[in-house]
Amino acid sequence: MTGRPVAVCVDLPRLELDRPFTYLAPDGVGIGHLVSVPFHRRTVRGWVLGDTDDVPQRVLPVRRVLSRVPLFDERLLALYRWMAERYVAALAAVIERAHPPRVAGEEEGWIPQDAPPMRPSGSAGVLSGYDRGTDLLAACRGGTGAFLLRPLPDEEAAACVEAVGACLAGGRDAAVVVPEAEPLPHTARAVADAFPRSTVLFVGGDARERYRAWLDILSGRYRVVVGTRPAVFAPLRRLGLVWVNREVHPGHREERAPYHHVRDVALARARLEDAACVLAAHSPSAEAVAQVDAGRAVVVRAPRASERHAAPLVEVVRPAEED
Repeated sequence: MTGRPVAVCVDLPRLELDRPFTYLAPDGVGIGHLVSVPFHRRTVRGWVLGDTDDVPQRVLPVRRVLSRVPLFDERLLALYRWMAERYVAALAAVIERAHPPRVAGEEEGWIPQDAPPMRPSGSAGVLSGYDRGTDLLAACRGGTGAFLLRPLPDEEAAACVEAVGACLAGGRDAAVVVPEAEPLPHTARAVADAFPRSTVLFVGGDARERYRAWLDILSGRYRVVVGTRPAVFAPLRRLGLVWVNREVHPGHREERAPYHHVRDVALARARLEDAACVLAAHSPSAEAVAQVDAGRAVVVRAPRASERHAAPLVEVVRPAEED
């Protein structure tokens, strides 16, 4: 038998099988490739996790390489392993949920590309007037950190565009995660309009369209991904910002195993890849506030009404007195 030993996560999402198995892979097959392997007298799919030194006496070869495109790299694999531990789920279940179903025909002609370069914008935005807003922008350009943004009702979209612009100007990529596709939130549309050549909307479509968009992101064609829950796993090359729009919205929680929450995954990914994570909400969740109380996130607040303009008055009345 020829080939080199690699660790494979078999596509059998059961905790009793949640460990890598060793197979012999041909040259050119590495982390992230989808393969078919023999497993207890049958053939199953599996994902290559990388080379391994754990080589038993009897090692079987990979039967077939299914994908010529690696679906994830070391950075995303670290995130998948964190999720498997955090949500007590099999690694195979996490990997399966983290990318669209494979459409083999879309891989034909796939080649890495370079996204169009971005030039720094000289226009001032809203974040420079926010408390700790300059710290957030600095983290987007070339730093790291977690931020809880409390914007004024009509300023989150402008703040997100400004943060994404700072991220791109620093040579980094950005993911903006929104809770719903219909209707598309104003923040998502504002980012897409501000950076039309560098942004892909990952918010729906059939299996072929979604896999094609995923391959385009993987190839480096786009530097900004705007989408719903799956966008938090977007395979961006130089991640610098993960922006979670309306982080308190229930649409950010996955209802299928491993039942993850975008907020938790975004914070973990930003930490693992030395990026900035922004949880934006007018009324944040208790979990987001707990991050601040524990010192793991910084609050970015809008200026007080006396410093900007008069805030609208709100009077609470009993339902019977609404008129």
